[in-house]
Amino acid sequence: FDTWLWVYLFAFCIGFATTMAEPALIAVGQQAEEAAAGKIQGNVIRLLVALGVAIGITIGVHRIIVGDSIHHYIIGGYLLVILLTALAPRYIV
Repeated sequence: FDTWLWVYLFAFCIGFATTMAEPALIAVGQQAEEAAAGKIQGNVIRLLVALGVAIGITIGVHRIIVGDSIHHYIIGGYLLVILLTALAPRYIV
C-alpha cells in the first residue's frame, strides 16, 4: 500500500499544479469575479477547480490500479453534480 500512496500523491500533485498554472483558468476566475459582483473570488475558483482536477486524476489512477469499470465512477460523478447543483446558491447555478 505504501508504494501506491506515492503514486496517488504524485497524481494529485500533478493535477493540482498544472491546473493552478493554467493561464486560461486565471482569466476565467477574473471574469467570474467581475460577473458575480464580488460574490465569488477568482482565486477561490482556481483553487476549487485545481482541487477537483487533482481529485479526479487521483480517482482515475485508482481506477486503473484497481481495475474497476469506469461506469461506476461516471455514475457517481453525475450523482455528485446533481446533488451539488441542488445545494448550490441560485447565483452560481
